[in-house]
Amino acid sequence: QAHATRWTGSHIFARYSMESSGSGSSLSLKVAGQILRSDLGELVETVGVHLLEHGPCTLIQLASGLESTGSTLTATQIRASLLVLFQHNIASVAAPAAPPPAARGLTCRRIP
Repeated sequence: QAHATRWTGSHIFARYSMESSGSGSSLSLKVAGQILRSDLGELVETVGVHLLEHGPCTLIQLASGLESTGSTLTATQIRASLLVLFQHNIASVAAPAAPPPAARGLTCRRIP
C-alpha cells in the first residue's frame, strides 16, 4: 500500500545518521535491532536499523528507503522515531552544506 508523504521545511535536507563502531555485520545489525526494539520499540528499531545499514541520509531518502523495504511507517512515525533516537543520543543530524553561489541565484564576474 503506497501512501503519499508530504515533506516540508528545511529539515528535509538535513542528513540523519547513526554511528556504527562495528563491522556492520548481519549479526551486529541484528543485535542492535534487538536492543532498539526492547528499549525503544519496533518503530524506532525500524528507523535505527535502516540508518545503520544505509548510512547518513536525508529525511526524504530515509522515507523512500523504508518504503522500498516494505515498511508502512508514516511521516509522523518516522519523525517521532528520529526524535527518540536524538533524545537518547543514538542518532545525530548534520545541517546541509550551503549551496554554491550559482545555486543561490548569485553570479560572480571577473574583475579586470
